[in-house]
Amino acid sequence: MCFYYSFTGYRGIGSAVWNNFANYARLIKDQYFWTSVRNSLICAVSLFIFVIPLSFLYALWLRRQTTRNAVYKVIIFASYVIPGVLCALLWSFILKPSNGLMNSVFRAIGLGALAQPWIGATGIWSPVSFSLVCAWSSMGFYMSLWQAGLKSIPADVLEASTLDGCTGFQQISRIILPMLRDNVVSIFIFVLTAALKIYEVVYILTGGGPAHASETIVSYMYTTTFDSMLYGYGMTIAVAEFLFAMLVSLLSISLSRRKGDD
Repeated sequence: MCFYYSFTGYRGIGSAVWNNFANYARLIKDQYFWTSVRNSLICAVSLFIFVIPLSFLYALWLRRQTTRNAVYKVIIFASYVIPGVLCALLWSFILKPSNGLMNSVFRAIGLGALAQPWIGATGIWSPVSFSLVCAWSSMGFYMSLWQAGLKSIPADVLEASTLDGCTGFQQISRIILPMLRDNVVSIFIFVLTAALKIYEVVYILTGGGPAHASETIVSYMYTTTFDSMLYGYGMTIAVAEFLFAMLVSLLSISLSRRKGDD
């Protein structure tokens, strides 16, 4: 139905009038859509930088079953069970440019030059801030995925590599990560889809403003569909996001299979 409505001028009321490729022609020329695509890509890259290495290091650090590690796991995983709206509200007090905690701390310790308009600006800081919030809230989930993969690696393989003189870095790069190839692909896809569906954080922190400068694809789709009542055009944005997500997912799976065959 979404794909069908993308070829119509449907506005939520009345019948859906077929308009061929008018919505897709408009999409190509829509500067706000391309701004939302740019912001979503920045979110994706930032999430990769924040989430993948940190969650892997957490999983590697806490893989031993001890009481202390169990407490650390609970602390890291706790943010994942907090609803996204509450996470965004919490971080809004931290990231506000005027009186937020982060900029206030920078100014208090004499590092006012580091204070930035983290949210509500026209540059890259808003999507980076969205990614920071999402990374904090989902770190425990990705750490759990890494830990599940680490448990599948036979202990004797790691012991043999240690006896053969492997350093910690060599063990990670040549044994652990190659054996976790499927986990890496899964985490890559999870992170990408998380970046493509960021909405509530945008809505709470900036509302997509100023002038749609901090919109992501999903938030712009929502604004177009339900605020502007352009259902047909909103479904066109949804189809574009779906095709983009499918393309990237298929490419990542294909690359993983080729590496496996090699």
